[in-house]
Amino acid sequence: MQVLEAMGLAADDADRFPHELSGGQYLGRIVESGPSAQVLASPGHPYTRDLVASSPIPDPDRPVRSLAVGDPPDPAAPPAGCRYHPRCVHATGVCGAESPRLESTGEGRLVACHHAKRLMAGEDERP
Repeated sequence: MQVLEAMGLAADDADRFPHELSGGQYLGRIVESGPSAQVLASPGHPYTRDLVASSPIPDPDRPVRSLAVGDPPDPAAPPAGCRYHPRCVHATGVCGAESPRLESTGEGRLVACHHAKRLMAGEDERP
């Protein structure tokens, strides 16, 4: 499994090794894993989405930008609940209160987000 930080390398590997697994990790917790091509094409966790969106892969049809809000929390004192909730535009009250479990979203994908299935279905897109 490769951890998604070098998005350009992950995209190259997804093309060459379509059954390779990728995973996203934030503040020491796995937030998403699954087949690389699927994770990159349709990320289920907001942090993975932000990594993909901010990737400097040249694509004239996609702006390169960071979508996370605020500053990263202190890794020595991570926030309660979902560790990404202070920076997530989709966060709700449950995100700050309960740590999401890594759960199956189908097709070999695991995502730790209270809203993963809804986000993956496109029911709550960014403004």
